[in-house]
Amino acid sequence: MARNTAGFDQVWPNSGIWGASFRVMFALAALWSAVCVALWRWGVVVWPNLDLSLQWHIHEMTFGFGGAAVAGYLLTACSSWTGRAPVSGWPLWGLVALWLATRLGLVIPQVPPWWAPMTSLGYFWWMAALLCVEAHRGGKSWRPVFIVFCLMAGVGSAVWILRVTSNVGVPSMAPILMFALLASVVGLRMVPAFLQQAAVRMGHRVRAQSRSEYLFVILLIVISGGLLVVGYTTVAGVVFFASGIGMLRQLGSWSLRPSLSDSLLFMLVLGVLWLATGALMLGGFLMVGRFSGSVVAHALMMGAMGGLIMGVSARAFARRTDQGLKARYGTLIAFSLVTAATVARLAQALDLAAGLWCAGWGLYLIVILPHLFGPVPRPVFSGARET
Repeated sequence: MARNTAGFDQVWPNSGIWGASFRVMFALAALWSAVCVALWRWGVVVWPNLDLSLQWHIHEMTFGFGGAAVAGYLLTACSSWTGRAPVSGWPLWGLVALWLATRLGLVIPQVPPWWAPMTSLGYFWWMAALLCVEAHRGGKSWRPVFIVFCLMAGVGSAVWILRVTSNVGVPSMAPILMFALLASVVGLRMVPAFLQQAAVRMGHRVRAQSRSEYLFVILLIVISGGLLVVGYTTVAGVVFFASGIGMLRQLGSWSLRPSLSDSLLFMLVLGVLWLATGALMLGGFLMVGRFSGSVVAHALMMGAMGGLIMGVSARAFARRTDQGLKARYGTLIAFSLVTAATVARLAQALDLAAGLWCAGWGLYLIVILPHLFGPVPRPVFSGARET
């Protein structure tokens, strides 16, 4: 670790766009989120031979967009678990190459059918391998949940692609629920921790958080997913609805006052609120068909996952001040566009929703581009100060 380098109180020895996964992978996530939706909605206008299916759209907004964001977060956050510098250099080159190869393999028809399943499997398994290596070298703080997620995501992505190319039906909600579970595991622990830090700094009273309630909500989501897989749809709906109530109960117990004056915290809180709303809507859909599957999927993907990805990544690129992290100019506007896109999509205003979504992520990419270089601050998602 170095000190007083380029304005940072504390920095890792790494530098540049390849100095940590959050820089290149969050940038790719923002870029692909906008490009993917634009291709899906209007691609055939400029590319008449483009043939994209609904399954492609679902895969690319989960395993593509979500997969890039997962790598950006996990391979950076692991430094706070192991005490080692974030993964950098050639391991990231390989990860990016596999991610890009998968995206191209799913769009270019001349690519062999085995290409995309193999590169997608390789991408997630390479991520799992890097997490294992970092935990082993750090000698502590293994995170088996995240390693297992990466292994399962690789298999799930590969199987999904093979089934689609073989014209075999695929469960459309499965990858969405997989990433929603990961968002719950991370978000329901991370967000209250950041809120507590801000509350202490502002001299507010801090509320103690119940780990048992957190674990109970995660257990409910896992059980409901299992029930859905084996065909107990109505019961799964009840449990999903209960998990949504549990999330709202947790959110109500958090120290929310700092989020009223801190846009970075506000984005994360709203992302968790969308996560709870999506769980409630999914429960209603499975129990009584209250909402359409498409509406539920977009509430979870656009509102919860999109909001949390932008909220978490914005912290990595934030200004570091004596008052803590401050969002870069334009970040809140970009987040507002993404939120408005979610509302428009739920209202079935498809072109408006796509336009707002692409504008939001495009603006966010412009905001973060100047900050992809220079020293890597320690820690990345909170803490270090910039003069």
